[in-house]
Amino acid sequence: MFLTRNLNNGIELGLNGLLVDKNDFSWDLGFNLAYIKNEVKNLPVQLIETGVASGQGLSGTRVQIITNGQPVGTFYGTVYQGLDANGISTYKKDANGVEVKEYLGSALPDFTYSLSTKLQYKKLDFSMFWYGTQGNKVYNNTANAIFIKGALDKGFNVTQEVLKSKENPSNSNAFSSRFIEDGSFIRLSNITLGYTFDTKSVEWLGNARLYVTGNNLLLFTKYTGFDPEVDVAAAANGVPSTGMDFTAYPKPTTFTIGVNIQF
Repeated sequence: MFLTRNLNNGIELGLNGLLVDKNDFSWDLGFNLAYIKNEVKNLPVQLIETGVASGQGLSGTRVQIITNGQPVGTFYGTVYQGLDANGISTYKKDANGVEVKEYLGSALPDFTYSLSTKLQYKKLDFSMFWYGTQGNKVYNNTANAIFIKGALDKGFNVTQEVLKSKENPSNSNAFSSRFIEDGSFIRLSNITLGYTFDTKSVEWLGNARLYVTGNNLLLFTKYTGFDPEVDVAAAANGVPSTGMDFTAYPKPTTFTIGVNIQF
């Protein structure tokens, strides 16, 4: 009897402190860092395929596997080595000249982190929250299916990079490491600025606070898609996938103005 295990080993560090605490001013700061190593063990088969790619020329292609000794969400495929003189993709080969497949990284990050802070000056308050990941991969299925020279040749809209590329319009858009990108990012998730009014002279009013909040204000990443924090459903035969991006709508930036009133 085999007992398949998905092992998670790691460490999490959380620090929170009141750095300044005076009559008219206070400053609270918090930091969290988590490192997790994931590994599949005792899988009774060589591998299980998942992560079904979408788009023309990719139907039925599986880009992700579950296998012993690797983390969940591991991408698997040929290793892209650039375009040849004719604009055709070249791939890593073995000693016999046969294209080889390799592990192309995991959608699971090496570590995650966050930073929160809150400042209070008299009746004015300010809070901010950042978070991010490092080391995770994203399959840019959108680029694989649409942002290629062949699509431009057929009259489809593409990115500026495709227009400048020396890729041959007849080049195959087969899945490879070409479309596996670094999904690491840092996001300014939230900023809130508020003011609490003095209501002592208003007998029926206990408290009144006016605030402005902005969500998803900044994103720093090398990922070429809209948003690296994406996970489009692409399961195969009920086996879930992760880190897939196909025409996903990015997180919106929103602003909210509100009033909290207590009687």
